[in-house]
Amino acid sequence: MLSLFTIYRRKLRGAGLNSGQVTLTFDDGPGPATCQLLDVLDRHGVVACFCVVGSEVQKRPQLVCRMAATGHKIVNHTQNHVHPFRISAPQLHAEIDSCDTAIGSALGIRDYTSAYFRIPWGLVTPAVRKTIRSRDLQQLMVTHYDRDARFGAQDRDRITQSMLRSVRRRNGGMLVLHDGCLSTPTEEDRTGWDDCPFNRSWVPESVDQLIHELKADDFQFVVPGQVRQRTRTAA
Repeated sequence: MLSLFTIYRRKLRGAGLNSGQVTLTFDDGPGPATCQLLDVLDRHGVVACFCVVGSEVQKRPQLVCRMAATGHKIVNHTQNHVHPFRISAPQLHAEIDSCDTAIGSALGIRDYTSAYFRIPWGLVTPAVRKTIRSRDLQQLMVTHYDRDARFGAQDRDRITQSMLRSVRRRNGGMLVLHDGCLSTPTEEDRTGWDDCPFNRSWVPESVDQLIHELKADDFQFVVPGQVRQRTRTAA
């Protein structure tokens, strides 16, 4: 078994990036924070990868239309965010197909087929590997993940600074944040909303800071298909 979070975290080339390049990726949406996140990206003129879950696409199809219209990459993240340990290759095929159907319905495209895929939890089992190869899918990699989905707004500064350090140390990277949350908050969760990991409202503000600081450091934001040879000017 391979892990997207351990095998590729130190290798820009393994993630399809060159020195000085950064890719922002967002998992598990579209969610309540996605609209504000798209506003931030639009304001900075940055495109990103949205790893969407089919069941969430069906709730907010208009956001997927906006992603596509503004040049963002839409990545298949399965229909129901299945754990790779609990699914067979045929079941994974069905999950990918259902997510493609949801995306295609949102975009008004019949027989839509994703070009990019990211497995939930980042765990590439033999069944996952077999499925990806048989469908000729491009696997979206990872170089840094701060497990932001486990934390709420009170950890925003810590997570943001950790990502900035990672990019500066490696001279680039493919970062993961979560704009969606697949659980329904309880009343108890809402009482301590700032501490609740279901609260993703802090993500757009974090991304705004990331883009501002990394652009000031002359990093280039790219998505798959835009990557070209580039060397960042040394500070």
